[in-house]
Amino acid sequence: MYSISFHGMAKAKLKLFLGILLTLPVIYSFLFLPLTPNAWKTRAESITYFRVLSVWTIPYLFTATGIMIYSTYKEKRPRLKIQKKFTLTLVIPAVISSSLNYLLLRSFGILHAWKFNYPVLMVLFGFFLYFGVKYGVMGIKLTFYKQHLESSIKSISSGIEMLNHSLKNEVLKIAMSSSNIKSSTNGKNPDIEDINQNLEVIDSSVSYLKGMIKRIQSFSKEITLEESINNMSLILEDALNNSSNNINAKEITIIKNYRYEVVLKCDRFHIVEILSNIINNACEAMASAGEIVLTIEKSKNAFNIIISDNGTGIDSDTMSHIFEPYFTTKDKHLNFGLGLSYCYLVMSKHNGSLDIISGEGEGTTVILSLPSYRILEIKDQNTTKTRKSSCF
Repeated sequence: MYSISFHGMAKAKLKLFLGILLTLPVIYSFLFLPLTPNAWKTRAESITYFRVLSVWTIPYLFTATGIMIYSTYKEKRPRLKIQKKFTLTLVIPAVISSSLNYLLLRSFGILHAWKFNYPVLMVLFGFFLYFGVKYGVMGIKLTFYKQHLESSIKSISSGIEMLNHSLKNEVLKIAMSSSNIKSSTNGKNPDIEDINQNLEVIDSSVSYLKGMIKRIQSFSKEITLEESINNMSLILEDALNNSSNNINAKEITIIKNYRYEVVLKCDRFHIVEILSNIINNACEAMASAGEIVLTIEKSKNAFNIIISDNGTGIDSDTMSHIFEPYFTTKDKHLNFGLGLSYCYLVMSKHNGSLDIISGEGEGTTVILSLPSYRILEIKDQNTTKTRKSSCF
């Protein structure tokens, strides 16, 4: 049942049916095998006991492992593929060891073979802790609260420090411009041009501060989804329109690879915002006449929006921090590093994921994955085959 959930191949009704069907051998074993400790059984009873168990448990274990291997092979989302690979590194040795030492050898009369499981399980538990903390494994991501809290405090502290610095700079600019205006107006011949220039500086600083406050407020609020039915292609067009200034300024070529026409249920405003943010980031990472490729594709359990650019890419040190609030590699006077954190939160709210594949000098690919249950209708542009969903 875990492998079926791991693969995501079955709907709720089918899972219920399989759960009942697969439980029948378990019920049989409880009803017809002796419920006495192994020490109370004769050698012949123990051998019979483990032979009966082996008949159904070993096929169960290896079939489940096969489903998980197939699911990992077919998985297209990078982050989930890595987690599934690490899960397999734990599951495969455990299945082989349990089948051999706990069941098969004991069914042939080597009744103390279960002791060989100890060293295997100890090693696997160590791997589980390591992979669980670093990457996440078996759907579990282990975190240590103190470490997470200290990291959050450092992130907030650095953000406050940066905001304080920015506020101070803008206030100083406004104060200096006000002083210049006073000097210009108090003279016998007011310098209108100088006054206008200083007023423009004040207006620019005020607009900057208002924008900064608006962004921080919107980020600090809990994101609430207002879901509606939308066409994914139209959402992408809205995002491109929002980013048109950056695209046109650098004469960037947009390549649209919309293989599927997708109608889905999502929060249009937030999805447009994160797509605009990612496209703008791609524009800023490229020189003139760069190229951005937009792709819509689907996998077994999700559909993906992929945004690829041929820009400068992201080095490994930066990659480890890109989702932290307030972290930015851009000019901190103009950017507060809230973009990708916001994108990550929005995708999480949609029960989706955001993955970034990049390397220094290799360009960047951003993969936004949304669960397939959000799809109301999907049409393959090549085959014109339409599938409608009744999930909603």
